[in-house]
Amino acid sequence: MEKGLAILDLDMTLLDTLRAFHRVYNEALYSLCRSRLGWEEFVDCFCRDRLSETAEGLGCRPEELWALFKERYLPRRDETRPYPGTRRVLSWLRSRGYVVVIATGRGTEEEHVWRELEWAGLSSHISAVYTLNRDLGEEGLFSKTRLLRRIVEEQGSPRRAFFAGDYWLDMVSGRRAGIYTVGVETGCKRRTLLLYSGAHAVVEGIWMLPAVLRF
Repeated sequence: MEKGLAILDLDMTLLDTLRAFHRVYNEALYSLCRSRLGWEEFVDCFCRDRLSETAEGLGCRPEELWALFKERYLPRRDETRPYPGTRRVLSWLRSRGYVVVIATGRGTEEEHVWRELEWAGLSSHISAVYTLNRDLGEEGLFSKTRLLRRIVEEQGSPRRAFFAGDYWLDMVSGRRAGIYTVGVETGCKRRTLLLYSGAHAVVEGIWMLPAVLRF
């Protein structure tokens, strides 16, 4: 059997890092426009995808804020934990002949991601890590289209490749890269939005991935 290629987003897909997202977003927001969001307001804006709009209303330029956010985004150990069932699914993928790689929108070096994967007890299941520290997307700062194409080219298995992520732009990126794309709802984005943005399938969380893979 031809090997498979499982490309997985990291934040809010494999790891719950929302507390880190809140902290670093506030750090960037305060640096640029001396404002902060409380936890409940932040979660509401995050789920409704209004963090850029909120920053702009506070006097920040979203492009500058997200560039600074990417530069600073490094979760602490107490701010990252795997979702239930993550280790089991990663083990299942490997047993089915998949090479498992991470494709994250972070602007950090890969070594920092490996450290978090070790904290979470996931590193032994992962073959490679790719970040956006060098690849800027054509649809926006967090687009992964070019990154996904590079992964498929370097890792092979385009016919058995899929990408799973939590953000609507992940779905756009996966579709444009020409690979099967699965949305997960742990990132608090509506199922309808993920499907509209290009997801071939949407599941409650990464632990439900085997239910929608047919290759």
